[in-house]
Amino acid sequence: MKAEREKIHAKVKADTVRLNGSKLELTADEETCTFLLVSEGSCTLQMGENSLLLNPGSALLLGAGDAVLSAAGAAVPELVGCRFPLSALHELRSATQRDFARLFLPGEVTVLYGPVPWVRRLRTLLGMMQSAESEPESPGMIYLTLILHYVEQECRSEKQDIRPRNA
Repeated sequence: MKAEREKIHAKVKADTVRLNGSKLELTADEETCTFLLVSEGSCTLQMGENSLLLNPGSALLLGAGDAVLSAAGAAVPELVGCRFPLSALHELRSATQRDFARLFLPGEVTVLYGPVPWVRRLRTLLGMMQSAESEPESPGMIYLTLILHYVEQECRSEKQDIRPRNA
């Protein structure tokens, strides 16, 4: 059990990618979930026949599935994010009693546009996750839990803003 947990923790990785005229292809080679934050420039997400334009400050939640990100505009897009196995979400559910798996359904995409402080928090957590990966016992799962907590809060906030308010 402990060895499998260590394998899952080792697969929780954060990274920064700059799309310098190239494309970023995310393949569904395994059940991998992706969280990306567009911090500079704009890019286009192509997933199946669907295409989405992502602007700076947008957060992208991708379940398992093929997707291609490419630059859209003059500014070079910079993406900060993390990839993790679906099994990490199952482990978080048993540890925190919260089901984050519904945010990363296979073949589904969710785009969030949160306020600037929210984006800064996520960017800081991703940077901390990336710098802590070299530690013997990487706290990647702790950072992932915090990131997903903020994502879940923003999802709730956006759903509440959609509903009409009865004054």
